[in-house]
Amino acid sequence: MSKILLATASPARRQLFSNLNIPFDTYTSNIDEHAHSCELPYDYVQRIALEKAKHARQYNPHDIIITADTIIEFNDQIIGKPKDYKHAKQLLIAFSGQTHRVLTAMVIMQNDEITTRTEISNVTFRSLSDRLINWYLDTGEWQHRAGAYAIQGNAMSLIKSINGCISSIIGLPMPVLTDYLFREC
Repeated sequence: MSKILLATASPARRQLFSNLNIPFDTYTSNIDEHAHSCELPYDYVQRIALEKAKHARQYNPHDIIITADTIIEFNDQIIGKPKDYKHAKQLLIAFSGQTHRVLTAMVIMQNDEITTRTEISNVTFRSLSDRLINWYLDTGEWQHRAGAYAIQGNAMSLIKSINGCISSIIGLPMPVLTDYLFREC
């Protein structure tokens, strides 16, 4: 039986998968995650997830490889992880009172089969005061997070509404993953 390899450096993805109580190993794919010129957000997130899976496959050819990538699309721009505190603050100010899209692409490679799926959710932020933004940034939770926030943490207090899958926003679309893992063969 093949073992499952979750190819991610994300603690949030690892935690989501751990909740399934299925044994798995982890692997971190080191790939260039820069967007290509004129690359659309949907195409970008799918490409990155697939490249992560291909990279992991080179070193783990017999495992079931699961990868994902999450980005934010706001004003037709790909929003990744903030460069620093100032950039994180700029992002949160821009999101205040606005809706943005969160795209999570997941790739599952098993033998010669490649399954891809991209989930899109809409997240609407409350109107945020400077004091609330500063409080959130001071938690440090924004670091290494697409869009400078972690919805599963203190950022819940910044959110007005969500239209979509919360686990996908966190980084791994669990309904899609469990449909795959527990499908009838």
